[in-house]
Amino acid sequence: MRTLVFAAISLAFLCGCDTGERLNRLEKENAELKAALEQRNAATELELQEKCSKSAKAWFRENYSPDKDTTLLDETNHYNRKMNKCFVVVEYHYTAGSGPTWYNDITMWDVYENLKYATFSEGHIIYPAASKLEP
Repeated sequence: MRTLVFAAISLAFLCGCDTGERLNRLEKENAELKAALEQRNAATELELQEKCSKSAKAWFRENYSPDKDTTLLDETNHYNRKMNKCFVVVEYHYTAGSGPTWYNDITMWDVYENLKYATFSEGHIIYPAASKLEP
């Protein structure tokens, strides 16, 4: 009976040693799979950023064009991974006719849904000096 118990314990011990090696091998494979997945996710994110950039530039060309009063018209785009949205920020500076007065409008849009998310406007009204008004 003792021999049978000793054989069972020996067999369990020998199998247990192999379990440690298997565990190490599985942990290594798991780490390799995680690294491959991170690399694939990074490539996918770069593709989405590139698609957003191209789409934002096309959207900008379709929706904005400078005129004679435009002093600056520019766009900046951003792909938000968490929201899965492509945003474009448009900065538009323009004058009011021939005077020195100028305005600045900054708007943020969702490119694919064509929705305006935010607007900022400022005006710089410049009046002529009082001495120039008097005869």
